[in-house]
Amino acid sequence: MDFLELLVLAVEALRRNLGRTLLTMLGIIIGIASVITIISLGSGSTESIVGSISSFGTNVLTVSPGKSERGPGQQTGGAVTTLVSSDAEVLMNLDNISGVSRVISKSKTITADSESTSAQISGVDASYVEINNLTLVRGQFLTESDVLGGTKDVVIGDEVVEELFGEDALDYVIGETVRIDGRVFQIIGITEESSAAYIPITTAQNFLFGQTSLDSISLYLIDVDLVDDTILDV
Repeated sequence: MDFLELLVLAVEALRRNLGRTLLTMLGIIIGIASVITIISLGSGSTESIVGSISSFGTNVLTVSPGKSERGPGQQTGGAVTTLVSSDAEVLMNLDNISGVSRVISKSKTITADSESTSAQISGVDASYVEINNLTLVRGQFLTESDVLGGTKDVVIGDEVVEELFGEDALDYVIGETVRIDGRVFQIIGITEESSAAYIPITTAQNFLFGQTSLDSISLYLIDVDLVDDTILDV
């Protein structure tokens, strides 16, 4: 039997079982499409997450109540209704985490003499400066002693300094005082290109905000390639 005869027999068999043939073809097409869709979704999700974490800080993972995030706006984890300090302690024990900082952040008015400006005031741990790679242009960042003692120290951004003290004030504002919501704080450091201000997390909880729950927890990853496993652990 030559090739032409085989082809004729095959076509005849397909014609006699047209319904079954169409169903088989449809199943194959759907199966291939499903595999392509799954691969596309997986690749797209990974690229989206990696893009976000790169813009936020390559090794930084932020956990917020209700979701986990790699960088701003990317949900990557399960729901948590509230975050408290004990959660930060648990997260610090994860294998791929080398640094943890609790965060409470509010928009407040900062005043110096007759000048005032709005700034994002964040209560943080001493580790926050390294986790988020902040650059200090003058003075120092908050220390563990500041956090443990709940000191009234503040690190402010250079843009805040300019608003309150003038353009040439960087060299003399360390040690000066400002008021945040009427509470007196002493400036101990200045961060570069920033309109934010940082106070000890304990001071934020017990003195300024009166809030024990956390707005977020910043984590520093040892190995960014293990971020997906770390997200599952979180």
